[in-house]
Amino acid sequence: MTELSRRTFIRQASALGACACCLGTVSLLESCSAPAGAAATANEKAIVETPGQISVLKSAVAGQTYLKLNTSKFKDPIFLNTNADGTYSAVLMNCTHKGCGLSASQGKLVCGCHGSEFDLAGQVLKGPAKTSLQTFQVTADDQHIIVRY
Repeated sequence: MTELSRRTFIRQASALGACACCLGTVSLLESCSAPAGAAATANEKAIVETPGQISVLKSAVAGQTYLKLNTSKFKDPIFLNTNADGTYSAVLMNCTHKGCGLSASQGKLVCGCHGSEFDLAGQVLKGPAKTSLQTFQVTADDQHIIVRY
């Protein structure tokens, strides 16, 4: 075993500490990217986009009230909601007032730009938006939820 000088040891330890810190930050950022219950990052094999539709395994939604689905067609995600009666609804998370993105907050979708609010089915609750959100046809079988756009 070779003996390290104090200076070499400190340099190597500092470099390792910096790497660990960066990896920890990346891990933290990845874990903060989607809140629990809004798992936009469900198992990649559980969500499959094909032309005109997204197929989601029901197991990816189990125990969650909604998913945010990113598509190649829209800049904003599609909000897939599990309704109280066990059915599903889907709306584009893009405000109809000025086109800002929406966020899910306390059972509604809220525009951070001008304060418009929508229910989870996309209906306007509070302006300035006057038009409901774009909705999508959703069907389901025993294993899959299919959102058509």
